[in-house]
Amino acid sequence: MGWPGFGSPNPGTRAEAFALGSETESKATRRLFGMILPMDKSWRDLRVGDRIRLVAMPSEFAQSGYLLPPCTRRVYERLIARRRPVRIYRIDEWGLPWVRCNFREEDGRRGYHSLAFNHDGWERVRRRS
Repeated sequence: MGWPGFGSPNPGTRAEAFALGSETESKATRRLFGMILPMDKSWRDLRVGDRIRLVAMPSEFAQSGYLLPPCTRRVYERLIARRRPVRIYRIDEWGLPWVRCNFREEDGRRGYHSLAFNHDGWERVRRRS
């Protein structure tokens, strides 16, 4: 179902990587698609209602062999280009923070998207004083 590593929690998926926990997280790495990638743990401090801004493509996206659907890449590129913050709307069962966003598509309709954040390339946005 879907892209490898994204879908129902089957052995070898992201869900298994997060379930491994002890050895994987103690070394601040995770195994994904047969690679060991650095893990930015700052996303674990995010809570529902926090605001973040994407400032760069996540470094793991540049890893050789990393699978990223083209539509997901376009959403990241658009969020970086528009420079507006997005709000965390939920924390899932693996502790991943999720954001929602929407864009006007070329045909004039709205495109709605949700993304989970467990990587680098973002900054926390503080409220104005």
